[in-house]
Amino acid sequence: MASLVLIQKRQACQKRKELYEKVKNHEKYVQTVLKTWDKSKSGGLNFEELKEYLKDISQGRAPTDTEVQWVIQTATKEGGKFNPEWVSGKMEIKPPEFAAAAHAWQSYQENREMIDEVFSRFDVHKRGRLNWEELKKVLTELNDGDEPTKEEVDWVMKKSDIVGNGEIDKPELIQAIAVWYSHVDGNVASTERVPGSSSCCVLQ
Repeated sequence: MASLVLIQKRQACQKRKELYEKVKNHEKYVQTVLKTWDKSKSGGLNFEELKEYLKDISQGRAPTDTEVQWVIQTATKEGGKFNPEWVSGKMEIKPPEFAAAAHAWQSYQENREMIDEVFSRFDVHKRGRLNWEELKKVLTELNDGDEPTKEEVDWVMKKSDIVGNGEIDKPELIQAIAVWYSHVDGNVASTERVPGSSSCCVLQ
């Protein structure tokens, strides 16, 4: 019994050390971000500062305004249409949201090749976003050629349109695919299910 208690104490001590290191590393990360990209010295990153930050952490690839909007909506968990006060500089990404913003952007970058391939095939008008009909075609291919119902397309659009412009922008495609797979696999709550699911496949 004594040895078990000792092991538990050691484990608890190790967890505290790991938590301390995690907090310390995050604090260093925050200070680095503020020192390098917070040009206005406000303690956060406004729209243009965030845009420059995302550019620098992706080896010089400048994000579009829509991509920055998506990062903001994802990191801050804001719902609905994008608030224009972000662009005017009245709103900022705060230190607790830096890591979420970086993670969202880097995850998007890791999937860019696949996203660009899908858009090259389904974005008929080459606008960098998918309208309702184009999204339906993507879901049809995911569904092994069986067209989704109107309700299903509406549901995927609602769940995936983070920016709130009524279409699926490039960063939102992964969310749309994940939502669709959750639906057809029956992994969402029954209150969120929509009728008409069937088998699914990967995009060819």
